[in-house]
Amino acid sequence: MLLGDQAGSVELSPLQYQFSAASGDPYDDNWLVVGGSVTTPEGTWAFTDPCLLIGEARQVSAWLRAVAAGTVAATGPDTGGSLSPDTSRVEPQVGIAALLHAADQWDPALASFPAR
Repeated sequence: MLLGDQAGSVELSPLQYQFSAASGDPYDDNWLVVGGSVTTPEGTWAFTDPCLLIGEARQVSAWLRAVAAGTVAATGPDTGGSLSPDTSRVEPQVGIAALLHAADQWDPALASFPAR
C-alpha cells in the first residue's frame, strides 16, 4: 500500500506472522510483521517490525475508506522521533481516489494472514 505526494510517501506491506508456528495463544499468534518505507524531503528510511495485530491490520483499510468518505479525520503517522532523528511526522496530501486505491491494495495483501 502506497500513499504519497511530491513531498513524501509512506509504503506499508504485511510480510509475515511474527511467529511462523501458532502456539495457541490468540494474542502472540496474531502479530503481523509489517515492512515500511518512508520518504520525506529530509531523507528516506525503512523498517520491518511486528507492529500490528491481524485485527488491527484489518482496520487499516476501513480507516482509509472512512477518511476518504470524510467520516473520520486523517492524521499523519507520528513516529515520535523514533524512526528518524530529523523527521517525526509524515503527512502526504492525497486525494480520495488515492485513499481508496490504498485500501484496495491493503485488503488483498492481508488475505494470506487469517487470524489464528
